[in-house]
Amino acid sequence: MEQQIKDFNKLIQTIDFLKLYTDYMLLLNEVERKDVIIHELKKKYNQDIEELENKISLQNNMIKEKSDDVTNLTKVSIVQSLNKQISEKDNMIKILESQLEKFKNKKEVEETKPKKEADVELIKETKPKKEADVELVQQAKPKKDDIFDPEEFDEINGYELLMYKKKYYLRDLETNELYNINDNKPNIVVGYIGTNGKPKFN
Repeated sequence: MEQQIKDFNKLIQTIDFLKLYTDYMLLLNEVERKDVIIHELKKKYNQDIEELENKISLQNNMIKEKSDDVTNLTKVSIVQSLNKQISEKDNMIKILESQLEKFKNKKEVEETKPKKEADVELIKETKPKKEADVELVQQAKPKKDDIFDPEEFDEINGYELLMYKKKYYLRDLETNELYNINDNKPNIVVGYIGTNGKPKFN
């Protein structure tokens, strides 16, 4: 036991406590310095992350605004297209109403026009024709020219009257096909209305 105490005392005498303390303080200072560096780096990274998040949020807001602008422009374009179609329909209705009014006025004038005396006397003196004579007269009548008169046109369900380059056509409202007109009825398909609203002919 005494020998162990002697050995311990010798060991203590060999230890440089001052150097040991100095090394300890140096290590402590180094640890504190590293902690400061870590704290600064962490603070910097947090700032960078916050800046990136702000930039991402700003970009998202800009994208949303652009998307809203595109949506609004699309809506405006659709509304303009519909307004144009409505305006074209209104113009066509006005044209047809004007033609109908002219036809009515013309008919009223003809109905109210007094007959000439010679015509009245001729009618009185003329005897009724026989059936054979009537048939001969009807056969001898010349055919009307194949010229379409919009004033004599009666609206046909499912068709729309259109005029293109001073010529009239009938448009099938379901298929958009264009027909030429014969005897005030659709005759032969000559084209169709394209997606741009303009006629295309075969």
